Amino acid sequence: MSLQNAPFVTVNAFSRDLFGGNPAAVVVLPPDYELDPTFLKEVSKNFNQPITTFIQPPSPNAAEEDEVFNVRFYTGDHEPVICGHGIFAATKAICVGNLPGVNWDLAAKEVKFRTRHGTIVTARHTPGEAGDKDSEWYKIELPENLVQEVSPQDKERVRVAVAKALGKEPEDLGLDYVARGSDPQKNYIIIVLNDKENIDGLELNIPALIDTAPFTTNIITQQTPDKDHVFISRMFAPLIGLLEDHVCGSAHMLLVPYWSKKFGKVGQELPVRQVSPRGGDLKVTWDEERKIVKLKGRGLIVTRGEMLA
Repeated sequence: MSLQNAPFVTVNAFSRDLFGGNPAAVVVLPPDYELDPTFLKEVSKNFNQPITTFIQPPSPNAAEEDEVFNVRFYTGDHEPVICGHGIFAATKAICVGNLPGVNWDLAAKEVKFRTRHGTIVTARHTPGEAGDKDSEWYKIELPENLVQEVSPQDKERVRVAVAKALGKEPEDLGLDYVARGSDPQKNYIIIVLNDKENIDGLELNIPALIDTAPFTTNIITQQTPDKDHVFISRMFAPLIGLLEDHVCGSAHMLLVPYWSKKFGKVGQELPVRQVSPRGGDLKVTWDEERKIVKLKGRGLIVTRGEMLA
């Protein structure tokens, strides 16, 4: 099996900084390519990026309602159910026209992606300054995921693990709330800290968070008095081999409904930041009626080329 001549780009999602945002490789598969997870996982290891997004354009003869890109995500041997920054990176690459053979009429169409579970993700671009494609913003729409508070026993276990990660005693941790996601993100938890803590720039003992198991994805978040951002977050998943995700789109599927309701700003666009060492900025909205989370940001194309083998 080969992907010879398949075009690819790498993109920093949710940042215009060369050393910011969340990097992703985006590879275009032929429309008739038979998806082979084992092979694609090995290709993703070669790229060695936080995520490799494989997109398969619709058939040139597809009816308008069938013009949907198949999309798959791999990070080494792990295949996420959905990857927000991977979809965002693919949207940026398609909209800027950096993928040979992928022609999209941006004036007439939004971009739609179909995940392996059949979820349809819609994306679109927002024009920037005239003649400057790289100043444009991009918006993706992901399914909401409403959180539920964990049991007192789970909360206490999480408290101990997070306190250890922060180098504190459990009773000194400024912990307000712990809640888990629902399917398909039931192993995600949001850990809400109060103003006793400051996760921005904090060095953590990340392996200590393994003790939050069976939860695999730990999203630590807090309100911020910073006028430029209403909340900040960081995401860690050491149990599946991911120490820290630079800017996690899927984490915001849980964060945005929670904070929008908390602030009484459902339906309003909120400026937020993921404060990993690379960092990234998003504008987020919870559309409660449509049950979707909108993530808006900017991106930077870093490299482009084609597969030679």
